[in-house]
Amino acid sequence: MERYLKTARAHRALAVLYGLLTLLLLVLSVVLFVDSSDDELAPGAVFLVLLLLGALFSMHFFTARAAFQRKNGARIASLVIAVPLLLGFPLGTLIGLYLLENAWKPWDGPVNPAQSTPTAPTL
Repeated sequence: MERYLKTARAHRALAVLYGLLTLLLLVLSVVLFVDSSDDELAPGAVFLVLLLLGALFSMHFFTARAAFQRKNGARIASLVIAVPLLLGFPLGTLIGLYLLENAWKPWDGPVNPAQSTPTAPTL
């Protein structure tokens, strides 16, 4: 499989993960705010976590879209994203190494999918 596809799929999987975590936190915070009469859960803290998860979702989502289009910016963004992931032992380290491996070298091939159709051999 092409390295750009591996990178795009990894970013898409991470975007789905962060999107689901964002929705889960949003639902849990609404349920806790409705059921709680005390001020146990600070709305500002929940908002900041939701903002962080939303930013992570957006970053991976747009990087995945650009990687599917083989844009060089997606490759560079993948390298930048992979470095902090290396600190998240053990799962983040594995994901970071996977992204580094697949984004380290420039992606070969045409950027336009219409150019990738093989031509008939000439005799």
